[in-house]
Amino acid sequence: MYYIPGSGQSAESGRRLLVWGYYLQVPEGALSSVLVDDQERQQSSSVPFGKVHPQVRADFESRLADLLPPVLFELVQQSANSAIHAIYSVAPRSYARDRLCLVGDAGAVFPPFTSSGVLKAVTNATSLADALADAGIATVNFAVDTIKEKPGLPKAFEHVRSNFDYLVRRQYRYGYTVFFNTNICRTNIDDVKELATIAHENGISITFHINEAPMMEQGHFKHLHENDTYIRPEDFPVVDGLLDWLIDKQRQGWKMVDSIPRLQNMKGFMRGAGEHWGCRAGQNWLIIRTNGTLAPCFPMYNATYDWGTVGNQKFDVKQLSEMKKGCEPNCFSTLGYNVAYCYSAARVMKWLWKQAMNGFQGVTGSFE
Repeated sequence: MYYIPGSGQSAESGRRLLVWGYYLQVPEGALSSVLVDDQERQQSSSVPFGKVHPQVRADFESRLADLLPPVLFELVQQSANSAIHAIYSVAPRSYARDRLCLVGDAGAVFPPFTSSGVLKAVTNATSLADALADAGIATVNFAVDTIKEKPGLPKAFEHVRSNFDYLVRRQYRYGYTVFFNTNICRTNIDDVKELATIAHENGISITFHINEAPMMEQGHFKHLHENDTYIRPEDFPVVDGLLDWLIDKQRQGWKMVDSIPRLQNMKGFMRGAGEHWGCRAGQNWLIIRTNGTLAPCFPMYNATYDWGTVGNQKFDVKQLSEMKKGCEPNCFSTLGYNVAYCYSAARVMKWLWKQAMNGFQGVTGSFE
């Protein structure tokens, strides 16, 4: 049994929900007798909430009556909307292949009903960090948008502080760098300042991007106009103040991936004044969709144009250049902009010289 947020994502006592689960081993031949709903219909892998057959529920409750203390068993009896989900255990031949590996519950020897998946995921993650460092990884992009979790902003520093400390402590030992990747929203202005301060105190860099609505219509975005994180015109003065604060800190020597002109351009972008910045999507990076087809960048994930598949790419520079005449001024991709900005031999040589003068210990200054 465990609690989850209730209505409105509230975790307050009296408003949160109590969830219970009971894992029962069922022989494969008997599974069909369990997966029957209250209308006597056979289900293939699960029975929806509130649709469990009365006899099946009664059989489960008879087992639980002998296992649970009376107070907990009473809670089970009061839960009318129970459901059944079939869980299958599979022993993979390998836990890693190419650039993919299984961690946590997915990669555990023990099945998830031992309730040890979270601990395994943490230990797997630290082991993975060591393995990546041994393999020669150069940079860890640490995406975090707020200190404490907020609606619409799940990437909270409070959840990953121990992982962050681990990575920072080992970066000089293994020769990689760490930087924060932070999304500026209307609801995290103070958090951005605090994250920038944490980055400065730990001697790492930080990069920013403006929270923007999807460039293309996404059918699965059911609450686009209810999203409280998108910056609105009335928020412009506050965001301007934040950007001025960041620019001032960079001039004081705080490490930031974004150049001062890039931060200044954010003011115009959020007001709709975009520009061409030399996007190299489809040339220096790409997106692999879940079905193996390719797209030049994430905003084009739902585009219908045929850019090929893994092993048979069809990117054409002329087609990409023509497409970018329309989309590039409306996109402010942090990754894309920085790759384009760095696509200059003079800037690269200047930056490498600056790092060499610092003994290649961490990252010194921004890329200008």
